[in-house]
Amino acid sequence: MRNTIIALIVGIALGIGGSVVATKTDLIGGHHKEEAGGHGHGKSDGHGGHGEGEEEGDPLKLTAEQIQQSGITVAEATEGDLVRTTTFPGTVTANPDRMAIVAAKASGVVIDLKKRLGDTVAKGELLATIESREIAEVKGELLAAQRTEALARTTHDREKNLWEKKISSEQDFLTARTALEEARIRVDLARQKLAALGINPADLARMNGSSSSLQILEIRSPIAGRVVERRGAIGASVPAETELFTIADLSVVWVEASVAPGDLAFVKEGDTVSIEGQAAPTKGKVVFVSPVIDRETRLAKVLVEIPNDGSNWRPGDFASVTVNSSSEKAGVLVPKASIQRIKKDQVVFVRTDEGFEKREVVLGRADGRQVEIRFGVDAGESVAVENSFVLKAQLEKAEAEHAH
Repeated sequence: MRNTIIALIVGIALGIGGSVVATKTDLIGGHHKEEAGGHGHGKSDGHGGHGEGEEEGDPLKLTAEQIQQSGITVAEATEGDLVRTTTFPGTVTANPDRMAIVAAKASGVVIDLKKRLGDTVAKGELLATIESREIAEVKGELLAAQRTEALARTTHDREKNLWEKKISSEQDFLTARTALEEARIRVDLARQKLAALGINPADLARMNGSSSSLQILEIRSPIAGRVVERRGAIGASVPAETELFTIADLSVVWVEASVAPGDLAFVKEGDTVSIEGQAAPTKGKVVFVSPVIDRETRLAKVLVEIPNDGSNWRPGDFASVTVNSSSEKAGVLVPKASIQRIKKDQVVFVRTDEGFEKREVVLGRADGRQVEIRFGVDAGESVAVENSFVLKAQLEKAEAEHAH
């Protein structure tokens, strides 16, 4: 009896334990099944990652009108040469060969100024009038010499006629001829004095032996150009050699550049170079390369002559001189402005029928204006140049919107 009771208790205990173990095992298995099912969405469903649908080559759709409004310009990728350039700083200066300083050759008082700063003048045009006692004295000498010469000529002609008719002696004729020669010399001397004081032949012709306005000295421009400096005022007393005007012909100007000794090999007299500055870019000609290095700056002076018909280049402005130092054959070339950087990639935007598409490119050599494309663009394709950053901004905006 006792053994039967013990067996029954052990059996009950074993049955309950088995059920508990079975129940725990089922719960653990179920838990693992839930965990496995809960992590089943970890794999991308095709919409995750870094923007599928934004692969290189996707178009940026723009109409021709939108492209024009954005100011985007295009240029064709071409095969050509890379030009190595060297650039030097410079300053625009007036050409000294085309400048004139107009001074009063005699002392006097300014009674009229005909031209102001900036006025255009022709060669020989009247600039100012001075009243001068010195001029009056020299003009008086000329008039006296002219009258003496006229009298001596009359005497000479009479004595010559009498001598030829054997009425007077040869000595009287020779004396008259000597007096005429001396009178001519005095006339020539007076003329030279007036010429040294700025009296030109036209002024002498207008005198015609008259003593009127002897004290008047007319100051005229020796060249055609513009008045860039004017000194003095009406009523001012000016000594001899006082500078009154500076006239400059600015139809041709110089750019004075400073070049390091190591770069002088790239610059030669007669070379055509490019000039950039305040005015529109232009071409110039090297007219002088200094054989001497400045002791203080350790630089050499180079002068470039440029046309300036519109007076757009002003003396004193800064300019840069660019010299093409060498040329190398290259593959496909595009303007530097067409290259944009997106993250770590160099890209260009190629024109399509619908707008533009982004192209990753591999860059090669470059010069000051162009860059070689080794991979990504073919010759003949057109790429965005000016304002291509607008396309970059539009692309980045689209990527940001897609990421959200």
